[in-house]
Amino acid sequence: MQNYKAIHQFSTSISFGDGISNAILLTQKLLHSLGFESRIFICEKKVDIKFKCDVYHISQYNISKNNILLYHYATYNECHNDLLKLFNKIILVYHNITPFSFF
Repeated sequence: MQNYKAIHQFSTSISFGDGISNAILLTQKLLHSLGFESRIFICEKKVDIKFKCDVYHISQYNISKNNILLYHYATYNECHNDLLKLFNKIILVYHNITPFSFF
């Protein structure tokens, strides 16, 4: 079995106080405690100024066979097609999208 050195995360955007963003931060903290390198990548050009963590644009992602990418999916974005072209192992983290008609 291959030894993975990094488990990075991707989301379309990240915002201070957002539920998905909080899940990404908690996951990153857990991954760091397990000894993995873990960076957060987004496709938006700007980051919420209140956000205290380093966040990188997806164009800065370096493809490596020693990486896994956790793909946090909530809503469709144009950059999803580019993301799927990466040669890494990608694991989908699906954030439930419940239609408002259920409420």
